[in-house]
Amino acid sequence: KAPHVDNSYKWAGGGLISNSRDLVIFGLAHLDETILKKETIDYWQTSLFTSDGESTNYGLGWRMDITDSGQRWVGHSGGSTGGRAMFIIIPEKEFVIAVLVNSAPGGSLSQLALDVSKIFLQ
Repeated sequence: KAPHVDNSYKWAGGGLISNSRDLVIFGLAHLDETILKKETIDYWQTSLFTSDGESTNYGLGWRMDITDSGQRWVGHSGGSTGGRAMFIIIPEKEFVIAVLVNSAPGGSLSQLALDVSKIFLQ
């Protein structure tokens, strides 16, 4: 039997505990204007800059980058004892993917999510 893990310390920082289906539904909500205004989504998903003018590739809670095939993606990773997650939205393709694994730290989940995305978007 696995020991109980108290995740309450994470609540103040978001502490989102979810599953892949709900994360995809959350991502889809960022692709239409039913719940959030386009201006709000754009504001959250715009990179911040350092004092030197360098892009941080990070908006308000969103990491962002470009896929190998040139599409912009936004997402976020997370984890706790015994599990990790990577959540990516590719707005141009109206595509959302959530990868969750039961494992200790290992390889890059963002690269895995992007590789799987590439297969679906071919």
